Parts: sequence; C-alpha cells; structure tokens
Amino acid sequence: MKLTLIYRTALIAFLSMVLFCCNPQVNIGVETERLLQTDREFSTYSVEHGAAAAFQRYLLPNARQLPAGGMPIQCRENIYQNMIDSDLEYTMRWAPQEGKISSSADLGYTWGIYRIRFETNTGDTVSGEGKYLNVWKKNKAGDWRVLIDMGNQNPPPE
Repeated sequence: MKLTLIYRTALIAFLSMVLFCCNPQVNIGVETERLLQTDREFSTYSVEHGAAAAFQRYLLPNARQLPAGGMPIQCRENIYQNMIDSDLEYTMRWAPQEGKISSSADLGYTWGIYRIRFETNTGDTVSGEGKYLNVWKKNKAGDWRVLIDMGNQNPPPE
C-alpha cells in the first residue's frame, strides 16, 4: 500500500514537471510582434511575387475572403483563382497598424492600411487605398496564417 502511494505520488510529480516544462507561458508581447512581423512579410511577398501568390502562401486552406461589395469567397484555392483570373494587373502592399492575440496565442487579428495600383487596359495607372482586417490562426506547424481576410477601399479624394 505504501509503495503504491509512493509510485502514484512520484508519477503525479513527474507528470506535473513534464507538463510545466513542456508548456511554458507564452509571452503575449513577443508573440504579438511575431504576428505583426508575419503580416509585414505577407505584404513584402505580395510586392515581390504578386498578391495572388502571397495570398496562396499566407492563407489557411479553409480561409474566407470577405471583399467589399462582393460575396464571400471560401477556400484559399478559390481566392487565389479569383485573383489570378482578374484582367487587371495590380500591385498591392499594406502596413499593419495594430495587432492583438488571444491569451492562448493561437488566434489573433491585424488591421492596417493597404495601397493598390492598377494598370488599366489603356495603360493608365489608377491607385487607391483602404483599410483591411485579417483574422489569423496558427497552423499545425505553429506559423501564423490568415483565416479571414476583409478590406474596404477609401473613397477617392475630391
């Protein structure tokens, strides 16, 4: 009886130590900066490789896009296909203004300002800017990826 109690106590102590050592507290400030840095890298990738390629790389497979004035687009591949099927050549870049993450550090959001430049069929360049909000979730590898993307364009200056 005494031996069984000792083994149980030792097992509980061992499991507590393993759980404590293997599940350290997350530094929310550091993880928030990691999320913001991922959003900045997403924008850089968009400028260097095109928006469609960036969205294909940084969205989760089950992502949703909520375009202003349009119906939601479900699934990363559908979002990518919609972007490459566009007749317009464009460049998109953005800068996050703020980000927050959950206390479990597996869900977060960023919002910021985006700028877009289109080249029309006549060769004219049109630019605009707007606001965006992305909801991020960590994938199985622990990398931040976009779950929901939405944005709306600012009205043109008068």
